[in-house]
Amino acid sequence: MVERKEGLIVNIGLIAGNLPTPWNGIYCASKAAAHALSDALAIECKPFGVKVILVAPGAVQSNISTKQAATLKLSTTSIYKPYFDRVHEHLYFGRGKGCMATDEFARRVVAKVLSPNPPTYMSLGGNSRLAAFCHWLPHWLFLWIMGLKTVWRNT
Repeated sequence: MVERKEGLIVNIGLIAGNLPTPWNGIYCASKAAAHALSDALAIECKPFGVKVILVAPGAVQSNISTKQAATLKLSTTSIYKPYFDRVHEHLYFGRGKGCMATDEFARRVVAKVLSPNPPTYMSLGGNSRLAAFCHWLPHWLFLWIMGLKTVWRNT
């Protein structure tokens, strides 16, 4: 790509790379790293004519959570035992109402990637607009809302 002075690198992050969710810390951290890498590459590669795009999906229909949920078990002494139902519920988030169909997601990403001037960042899928709004909230407020809606709520 550098020799040709053109090219495009597409990295897949996740909305949770910017707005982490409970019980998903390691996965969110890996997506945050993908975000940082994409930003650094976009700056570094520009002089060489290579573009970088970060795709940060919201909720897109997937079976990955179904497979995780089937094997999820906690020890009887786990500190997370009282939250098991919430953890399990969180695993099915990607299959709920408002999720974008996988083929629609792929079609829209490919169209943007193949466009003459692709964006450096795109986010689409369920809750992507809400996430864009939350990104501008004060950090403490986002954490409070996320905790209230997921961890601290009354059962």
